[in-house]
Amino acid sequence: MSTDTLTVLTVVLAVVVIAVLAVALILIRRGLAEISDGLGTLHSALEDVVLTKDEARLKRPLEQRWTELVYEGRWFSPAREAIDAFVDSTQELVTGEVRVELRPNAAVVTGRRSPHMIYASELASYGTGETFPHDAAEGFIRISSLETELHAARERATIDV
Repeated sequence: MSTDTLTVLTVVLAVVVIAVLAVALILIRRGLAEISDGLGTLHSALEDVVLTKDEARLKRPLEQRWTELVYEGRWFSPAREAIDAFVDSTQELVTGEVRVELRPNAAVVTGRRSPHMIYASELASYGTGETFPHDAAEGFIRISSLETELHAARERATIDV
């Protein structure tokens, strides 16, 4: 074989090796991303039963803002540190077990349990003999509907004019 042929074969072999490595890195990265997404899903499932509604509502947009700050190179910003402090405080009680059913292309949460769950089975039923305060539900519905009642009254006044 001539020197030119060996040089061409060496270059072709190098290109093939680089292509194989690139594909392997993409697959590894994708696999790690899928594992990370799966762990995030499991952690979120646990947060759903431990965090208060307000903590969860505040945490979602703060997670997005944290990502933006880091992407913009503001790791040392007071805003990032404040978000970290809030998130750290919400995670103090997020412990427990998550039961998962593995399906093709998905991990489905089928159960979760934590010693810090915000759930009381005796309050989860509206049946007679349960400890749920039925009078509280009536008051809650009245307070929650005030805005709608005021809107309807305003609409009636607008129509009558």
